[in-house]
This record gives sequence, structure tokens and C-alpha cells, in this order.
Amino acid sequence: MSIMDYEDYKNLQNNIDNDTQAGVYSKQNINKFTKHLSHKFMSYMYDTDYRVNYVTDGIKYIFGILPKEMIGSCFYEKVHWQQSELKKIRTLEEKLQKDTKRSKQIDTSFIDTNGNIKHIRMTKYAIVIENKITGYEGIIEDITKEKEHELEEKRLLKELSCLNELTNTINMFHNIDELLKNSTRVISNGCCFPKSTMTKIIFDSKEYVDIFVEDALCENTSDIVIDSKKRGYVTTYTKCLSDICIKNTYTNKIKFLDIATEQLGVALNNLILKQHLEDMANHDSLTRLYNRNVIKKEIKNELTKAKRHNRNLSVILIDVDHFKSINDTFGHQTGDTVLVELSKLFSKAIRSSDYAIRYGGEEFALVLPEASINTALEISLRIKEKVKNNQFNIDKNKINMTVSIGISSFPEHSDNLEELFKMADEALYEAKDSGRDAVYIYS
Repeated sequence: MSIMDYEDYKNLQNNIDNDTQAGVYSKQNINKFTKHLSHKFMSYMYDTDYRVNYVTDGIKYIFGILPKEMIGSCFYEKVHWQQSELKKIRTLEEKLQKDTKRSKQIDTSFIDTNGNIKHIRMTKYAIVIENKITGYEGIIEDITKEKEHELEEKRLLKELSCLNELTNTINMFHNIDELLKNSTRVISNGCCFPKSTMTKIIFDSKEYVDIFVEDALCENTSDIVIDSKKRGYVTTYTKCLSDICIKNTYTNKIKFLDIATEQLGVALNNLILKQHLEDMANHDSLTRLYNRNVIKKEIKNELTKAKRHNRNLSVILIDVDHFKSINDTFGHQTGDTVLVELSKLFSKAIRSSDYAIRYGGEEFALVLPEASINTALEISLRIKEKVKNNQFNIDKNKINMTVSIGISSFPEHSDNLEELFKMADEALYEAKDSGRDAVYIYS
């Protein structure tokens, strides 16, 4: 509808309203109105038995019925109304009977001859002659497009609301692996999103997550993580969410996709950043082993579980013998490389459920849940021999070294974590004091 059409409509509607209040029915106003807007509007008049005695050509565009077919017929029998909608119209007429001087208006719908739902806005007036209602007249406006647009807006808002819920859910997790493990719960939070699409959004993103986390760790910066939204995530989410909104012909589609990619991208980027920061907080930047912070929570929890289930837990402390001389002879950069190579060796010597920790400068700790003293001793001896017999080739330098090791264990030595580390440290001191390249158990 153009601006002129709309203004004409409002003016004519006011004229008709004034005519009705004056008890005058003006076909001139109605005909002028329908001449401009016959495809979108129609006017009608019927008696108290609902027999139509006047209708404009607009009826064929709105209801698909020719005017001559409607004249003399019952207005409500010719149109396929749902009972709930018909009840709304009857209620409107009851209100008109109580207040004949004012027009009444409702939005309702019917099923057209093709089986499609069409939405209309019905404005109705009571025709009063000698204080008696003799019929009804009014205007019907086809608002199907507007209503579809409104429903689409509501759908998009609902999806956006679900998106916010999904974003909040993602923000609850600490890392991507945890998110993937709980994907069913996350997907269920997708509400109006298809489950297949939600699955794709979450799982297809993991490849981006792995890449960007690895990059971020290598660069030791969060810039790459933050920037990932501009690359992988926007591509993934735009494609996935296009599947949802593909039928949306309104400009909201682009706006919605922008918001969707932005919010989901930021949510997952925050998750990666959170994972990255936690990783930095709990891992040594040089060796990528755990640092001492992990003892406060994870190792403490492991000891609690060991007590609860009556299981062993062993602590191994390892010190690189004469490490200062390696730094002095070959330089600190070579010394750092030695620590990295030793870290790899220690990690390979234990299970995935065990903890390898950089405990100090050249000192390492291995925490072995569900491992007895004998198991800890076997692992320690194996590590000692492997280090001793391995010649490390670093920067064209051939370096030989040995390690000293101390062991303590729960429940034999203590049920206190701090004391277990202290006892392992005392055993390590004895190993070094005995001439190094030795393994000692606390006694």
C-alpha cells in the first residue's frame, strides 16, 4: 500500500464512521475507497439474518468469491471459518448491539478456496434505523502479508531467545571437551532449532576449536582466539542457520544471521578463551606440563577419592642432577630444550590418568592415582635408567644426564597431601645426598 493509498483509506474510514454515526449510509465513499484499494480491501453490508445485500469487487480478491455469488447468501456460510474465529466475529456483533454508535474491529482468519489460511482485519458498524439494528456494514482488509511478517518476526525473536539460552548454556562450560560431552543437554536448549542443525553447529565447530586453541597456545596470545569468530565460526554458523531461515524472505534474515553468528561465535570464543586462560593458569608455559596450581584442586580431589574408595595414591619427585652445569656449559636456551625433552619422556612413562607436573626450575612431580609404592618404584627406576642411557642431541650438542627421585605414598606415609609432597621431597634429598642417580622411598 502506498502512502497515498493509506491516507485515502484513513480519510475514507473517518468519513464512513461519521456517516454511520449520522445514520447515513454513503455508497459514494465506499465506492471511492474500493476503486483504489479493491485488491486489499472490500466493503459489505448484510441484514440481521446475515444475508448479503451489498458487496464490492474486492471480495473476489480476498475471499475468492464473485460478488454476484454472495448477494442474497449468508455471509458466514459462503466462507470457510474456523469455529474459534466465527465465535470472535459473533462476539464482535454482540458488542455492537450494546454500543451501536462506535465501530468495532478484530483481526481474524479463514481458509480460502485453495486451503490456505488468510488473515483479515474486519471493521464493522451497526446499521441503525429508528433505534433498531437492521443490519451491519463494514470494511474487510486483507492483512495476510502483514500477519505473515508479524509471525515471522515472532519466530525470529523466539529463535533469537533460544539462541540466547544456547549462548548462556555454552558459557556454563569450562572447555570444549566438556561442552561436547554434554551436547545432548546443549542441543535440547536449542528449542525451536532442529536437533540435526544444533548437532552440526556444536560438533562441526570442534575442528575450528582445536585449530585455534593450538594456535593460541603456540602464540601465547588470545588475539588468535578472539579473531576466530571472523573466520571459522561465522562460516559455520551462517551455513547452519541459513538452513533454518532459508524460507524467510524478509530483510530480518540477514540481520538475524548476523546476530546469530555474532552471539554463537562470541559464546564459543569465550569458551575457548576461558579454556585457554585456564590452560595457561594450570600448565607450565615451557614444558606444557601441569604446574603447581593443579595440586590445589585436581590432586587434592584425587586424594579425596583415594580415601573414599580405599585406594593408593603415590607421589614421585624428580630432580635433574647438575642441571646448573648444563645451563652454564650450553646456555639457558639449550637448558630449556633439555627440560622440554625430559617432560616428554616423563609423560610417556606414565598413564593418561596420571599427572606430570613441573614442580620447580629443574624439578618435576608425578602423581599416580591408584598406584602402590611398588608401582611407583617400578616407574621411577624405569625413568631413571631411561634418562641415564639416553643421549640427548640438542643444537648439535650431545648431552648426558641423570636424575634423582624420591617417592611417598598414601596410605602408607600420610593422608595429607602437603605432607606427602614434603615426604617425597625428603626422600629426594636422600637420593641426591647419596650421590645422585638414585631412587629413594620415604622412610
